[in-house]
Amino acid sequence: MWNFITEWFDNKLEKRELVREFNFRASRAWDYGEAPTLLQARISWGDSQNKHSFSDVRSGFRIKAVTGGLLGLDQCTVIGMLIMSDQELVRKLIRVGFDTLEVFGTGGGEYKIPLTRLLLT
Repeated sequence: MWNFITEWFDNKLEKRELVREFNFRASRAWDYGEAPTLLQARISWGDSQNKHSFSDVRSGFRIKAVTGGLLGLDQCTVIGMLIMSDQELVRKLIRVGFDTLEVFGTGGGEYKIPLTRLLLT
């Protein structure tokens, strides 16, 4: 029982740390002019249709454009593909309880996909 409780807290902390690290790296890319739009991640409710054995209650990894740059569906899809190219990140996101990747743009773009579909086998 104790192991379950400590593992649950460890996963919660690691989940928040992944979001914090993404936001730090996105901020640095924006500051250095490497990214045309500032992106920010947060934990959201996710989509119950994407549940898997590790899913948490708040299971969405939401990325949103927070600057004035236009981010349409095509750009949102590219961000999703970039995340898919980092299989270590995809596996970490799944392991700590995320099940849905959500990317929202400022121009009406919205990309949602189950993280398990981003796993390359």
